[in-house]
Amino acid sequence: MLKTQSLNLKIIFCLIIFNFLIFPLSVNANTKINISAPLRCVPSSSDGTVCDYIDFKNQQVVRNIGVKVFDGTEAFGFYSDATTNRIMFRTAEPSMTAVSYTEQLSSHFHYYSSWWTVVPVANLPAMAESMGDTAEFSFIFPDTGNITTVNDFTSWLAAQAAAGTPVTVQYQLATPTYEYFDVENLIPKFTGGTQNGITLTVADDGTLTLNGTATAQTEFYVGNTITSLFNPDTYTLSLNNTSVNNNVRFIIDSPHATPYYAPFYLYCTTTTLTSTLTTTQNLTRALIIINNGATVDNFTLKPQLEVGSIAHPYVPYGSPIAPLPKVETASGSASLWATDGNLQSSNLQVHYWQE
Repeated sequence: MLKTQSLNLKIIFCLIIFNFLIFPLSVNANTKINISAPLRCVPSSSDGTVCDYIDFKNQQVVRNIGVKVFDGTEAFGFYSDATTNRIMFRTAEPSMTAVSYTEQLSSHFHYYSSWWTVVPVANLPAMAESMGDTAEFSFIFPDTGNITTVNDFTSWLAAQAAAGTPVTVQYQLATPTYEYFDVENLIPKFTGGTQNGITLTVADDGTLTLNGTATAQTEFYVGNTITSLFNPDTYTLSLNNTSVNNNVRFIIDSPHATPYYAPFYLYCTTTTLTSTLTTTQNLTRALIIINNGATVDNFTLKPQLEVGSIAHPYVPYGSPIAPLPKVETASGSASLWATDGNLQSSNLQVHYWQE
């Protein structure tokens, strides 16, 4: 049967800020979203707290926060100030654009929004304010410690990475990046077979491949046996076909309805179709039709039906759909922020809300 629309996201945002306490995102326990990394935040003196967030309308994760993980292979400049008894190692990542003069969060260093020579020696090691439009990272040490040269510092970074605790820094991106989270394919996986000279092969990821010449109109389908109710909503069907073939059709219908109802009827000359159901519909079958006499040669389809008006990249069957990571929050006398789980900053007490 066609899967019912269990992906009807009912998201409740309960963000209540009072005395720098935050009650995090509340998500329906049945909602599953696959995202590549936790949602993160950094404080910003000009914009307040800047965060990654999930845009459910467009079904995407908006990343406002960049992450740099150090492994000791980076090139650092060396600076020293004998008057204030400190040294600094600075590197910039030209390929990583950042907002100038914004705060950063580090796994190993406190951050100070001031020039590096102003940071109290007693509070070293630390990080200084970022400058410029590239992602710039400045690490400050006392000049009397164990790390006094670039080689000392890069060796220490390499050792941290080898131990599984690499130095990690979060910063505000100059331009957001976007990633789509996996959405559930509402079409169940087809079963392969041969009919009327046409062979349908189904790969593990659900890719459909057609070969042969049809000696009669040929149909392959899934469903047609059990009721499958689709709630009123907008849905998008994408076929991801490798080529155009007007002898192949893909249909999602209710074959026993009177009158016959097929809101998704797509010749393989077009790759996507968006349809809005205004009432609850009993759609029980997904169907491939090959016309009599048509020849198909390794013609592939990756059919996907999803909620919404956007055709997202195909999600292979069997893909891991991970629970939405709980948003990690912090409170204290400084700005609220979110981290991977081990980042710390001065004047902040970290509270984790995770499964």
